[in-house]
Amino acid sequence: MHEKVSTVLLTCGALLGGVLVSAPVANAMAPQGPSCVARHAARADDPGDNDPDSPTPSDQAVYDAESEAGLAAKGGHADLAAGSVNVPVYVHVVTDGAKGELTKQDVADSMDRLNKAYAGSQAGAATAFTFTLKGFGTIDDAALASITAPDGEQANAQQRPTMTALRAEDSDAATLNIYVVPNVLDEHGKSGNIAGYATLPQWYRTSDTNDGVVMQTDFMLSTPANTGTLPHQVGHWLGLYHTFQGGCDAPGDEVDDTPYQADPTSGKCPEGLDSCPAPGEDPIHNFMNDAASGCRDRFTPGQAQRAADQWVAFRQRPELDKGKTDLFVIGKSGEATAGKHLAYTFTVDNGSTATATATGTVLQAGMPAQLSGLTVSGATGCTINDAKIMCPLGDLPAGDSRKVTVTGKIAARATGGIQASVAVADTSGNATGTRIVNIVTASTDLRATVTSTAPVRRKRVTYTATVTNTGPSDATGVVLTLTLPVQTTGTSRVAGCLVRGAQVRCNWPALAAGAHRKVTGTATVKPATKAKTAITVRATATSTTADPNLRNNTANNTSKVK
Repeated sequence: MHEKVSTVLLTCGALLGGVLVSAPVANAMAPQGPSCVARHAARADDPGDNDPDSPTPSDQAVYDAESEAGLAAKGGHADLAAGSVNVPVYVHVVTDGAKGELTKQDVADSMDRLNKAYAGSQAGAATAFTFTLKGFGTIDDAALASITAPDGEQANAQQRPTMTALRAEDSDAATLNIYVVPNVLDEHGKSGNIAGYATLPQWYRTSDTNDGVVMQTDFMLSTPANTGTLPHQVGHWLGLYHTFQGGCDAPGDEVDDTPYQADPTSGKCPEGLDSCPAPGEDPIHNFMNDAASGCRDRFTPGQAQRAADQWVAFRQRPELDKGKTDLFVIGKSGEATAGKHLAYTFTVDNGSTATATATGTVLQAGMPAQLSGLTVSGATGCTINDAKIMCPLGDLPAGDSRKVTVTGKIAARATGGIQASVAVADTSGNATGTRIVNIVTASTDLRATVTSTAPVRRKRVTYTATVTNTGPSDATGVVLTLTLPVQTTGTSRVAGCLVRGAQVRCNWPALAAGAHRKVTGTATVKPATKAKTAITVRATATSTTADPNLRNNTANNTSKVK
């Protein structure tokens, strides 16, 4: 029988924001320490800092494009009545001797808890989902008693012996396999930190044998202090993110009626928390938060709708199975230069392994916000809504491909990386996507001009040089060099510039687009200079910012000595 622990286990969110982390606490009312919250600091697009249930912003953008394409291929947002979708469930319990045992009643209680959560019991919204236990088995095998939580989609595609050995043979994307093991290991191979994890629905196409929910044995039990872990993980399996996904930044968890939340909730049920400037207190009672398990008891209507949408886009069984499609999309682009046009070419292919026509194919692209004036070629009937493009491509026979080109102008002052996310889907539920990341090269056009007063022997002549940045980008590391005629001497000092003989060199850290700098200096025409001698002063402007037009970077002024 399962041995009860003497301390109450509170869940302290994901180790890195996604997989649930367990933390033994002597007093369930005591708040958890700062080390727990620190694990959930805002995460950048670092593949090594990824986890299954809290994708990086880049991955999230691709998943969103896949979801939108999948829904568009099937006619738009899901319209599923409460309780209308029954999910078959197989529970696989692995023990290591006496460690990890669960009874059939334990599993039945867990299923009851799961159904109540998704039926909208207590204060929560009703969802479309019910769950029926189709199979339950226990195997005593030390070699299968540990599962390592992946740190992202690619890692999840690696072989996991427990899942490969136990997965129900008739499983498909709409079948929930739950693996209950004594040890859920973190990336360092240690157990005791992670209560469970789930795979996102988008991952099924790359690793169907690893699809499902993994639970550490203690957290599968139905106890008053542990009512939220299983509904939480199944929520991820249905496509729900944490309520603190992305912190206070859009798009958050993609659900309108869950307030933004900076970090997972620490402590048991700390009412009144408000960690973001956007309206609404932190949803501490939401199943997709990481508050103490007994504190979580509800989903919102928006989460119910998102779960239904994700189901239709990725997990719903097709009505007819007349073959297999093999959709994929390849994206390419040219060099990204600020202020210039950039063209993306998306090639949609129903690949060589396809045995069926991809019907109702849809391409969905999320273009960088730094692009304007978007146009589409290669497809008809496309819609452009802000930075999102949807193109119906119709039927795509096996082995065929289509190309769609999207062009836009990069903002003049765009800098750093920009990302386009593109996905393609058909009515069979096949959806796949990718992203294209460009580093924007700043582009400027410096123009130099120079004038002088009439040169007279033994007299001072005044030179004025100007550098103008005609844009589109700001220029950095700007240098204006003024080279005076050899027929002059006694070059005057110029404030902020270095004077060496007949050369004046001026430096500025930056010159904004549309701005200019002017330099004025004097020199004496040498007495030996003959009248009517042509003398020339030259001004040259350079910068560390790319300047594709160098023809106007140098200016000369020639005049005859009187």
